[in-house]
Amino acid sequence: MEAQPVEYEPGLDLRAYLSVLRRRKWSILLVTAVAVASALAVSFRQTPIYTSTAKIQVKPPTANQYLQNVPVTSVVSMDTEREIAASVRVAELAAEQLGTDRSAEDLLEQLEVSVPTNTQILEVSFSDPDPAAAQAGAQAFAQAYLRFKVEQATAAFASVEEALTAKIKQLQQQLSAEQEKLAAAEPGSPEQAAAQAEIDVLTTRIATYENRISDLGLIDLDPGEVIQPADLPREPSSPDHVMNGGLAAALGLALGVGLAFLRERLDDRVPGRPGFEEAIGAPTLAVVPRIPSWRRRDRVELPALNAPDGAAAEAFRTIRTNLLFMARDGDIKTVAVVSPSANEGKTTVT
Repeated sequence: MEAQPVEYEPGLDLRAYLSVLRRRKWSILLVTAVAVASALAVSFRQTPIYTSTAKIQVKPPTANQYLQNVPVTSVVSMDTEREIAASVRVAELAAEQLGTDRSAEDLLEQLEVSVPTNTQILEVSFSDPDPAAAQAGAQAFAQAYLRFKVEQATAAFASVEEALTAKIKQLQQQLSAEQEKLAAAEPGSPEQAAAQAEIDVLTTRIATYENRISDLGLIDLDPGEVIQPADLPREPSSPDHVMNGGLAAALGLALGVGLAFLRERLDDRVPGRPGFEEAIGAPTLAVVPRIPSWRRRDRVELPALNAPDGAAAEAFRTIRTNLLFMARDGDIKTVAVVSPSANEGKTTVT
């Protein structure tokens, strides 16, 4: 019975994958090494950046602010406070404290404000190639934030005081009009009694507003405090050579594995004896080892004569035995010796 050839497809099981990785291990290692070396070369050429951090405890409004009807809230929104700390106005105050002519936008590019989970703490970090400048920047932004909060509260109190003063002025005008009515009314008349009652009410209201204005000066403006001053950094925060090398190794390994499987996919060579048998759909009669002398066409040696005890001679004897075994039923009529390319020893083997 003649064997039917089958189409060869590489196995997709785990062993096939491991076999590909084993055959291509050196190319994978080379790609990984190049990626790591390139990443480290770039990393070591970067300018070291130092980062200093100051911590601010944000405090909610005090109780006496509510007693004065000041428009404040008892719940501190840390997301809002983080945005305030990273605002242009705070950056302008920080630049003023640093005594620099740099713009607020330039300073904000070096700033990072974060809030640890479930805390009322602002972590103000400033980065700079100079460690002392990083420390000064972080401390300046922390102080600028507190200064801005005080100015903001002061402006709110001034607005309340202005509104109270305007009400007092209006009431005083009404009081003057009632006093004129009282002076013009006849003693003991209903008009006199009504004017006097209105004067008493106006006087009480004016006194209440004046007391509120006096109490505004007693309000405690305490938006928070710096609980950890900015420190002088000793080690650069970036570049992180270890992290860069690790990421490059992971990327290089992934790229190397991908290239290995791509090369395997594009490689149309038959991978060894099992692959050859699967490709042609027939068993292998024998594997003849490489015979270097066959490369010289003017000098062809027969292994069975020159080295009868060698591996090549034994391989040819195995071929003979297998052919005789297969031909015992008389089914074999033709034996074809073929090869993929010319000058590969077909004539000598025949």
